[in-house]
Amino acid sequence: ITGSMYDTIEQKVQPFVLNLDTAGNVNQFKEIEYLSDAAPTGITGDGLSIYIYGYTVDSVLNTNSILIRLDFNLDTAWTSILDQGRFETARSGIINNIGGITLTASATSAGNSNGNILLYKYDSTGSILFVETIAGFGNEPFSSSLIETQDNGFFIVSTTYNNLNHSSACAFKTDSLGEILTSIVLTANPTLAIYPNPSN
Repeated sequence: ITGSMYDTIEQKVQPFVLNLDTAGNVNQFKEIEYLSDAAPTGITGDGLSIYIYGYTVDSVLNTNSILIRLDFNLDTAWTSILDQGRFETARSGIINNIGGITLTASATSAGNSNGNILLYKYDSTGSILFVETIAGFGNEPFSSSLIETQDNGFFIVSTTYNNLNHSSACAFKTDSLGEILTSIVLTANPTLAIYPNPSN
């Protein structure tokens, strides 16, 4: 289990991780110390490590993705921060079948406009193997899911919305290097108007 809490001594938000037994009793609790405010959005793992992905917020309110690899003693093996100077939050992550490799789909935007989905692949040391940007959104991707397909490619599903609160659903199939093979965008524009509003 992972989450975040406010450290009253350090005066900042920090991630934590809990290891429970099958009866729900706490075996281990660990606060993950980081330089600035950091909060997890998800957790995944393989036979060797635990990966926590999420975001950090620095002193000037820049938001960037973060990936933390822990060993099974919950000690930090490494931390990778994706600092591109823009709003960016890791929304989903998986472990690649090679082991020790994870992928994160991230959303980046400002003011609910000109958003992108960013796909990163890491090696077992936290170094980035490739970055692919799925651009062309006129609004903000705010929810993304990611799986690996049998051909070692990836399938991404995202939901977006704009300043008018119109939402869209998007799906992307990529190859093993993150290059898009197929894309589908379904825009939910209103097609039915009811008057008066509110109505019964």
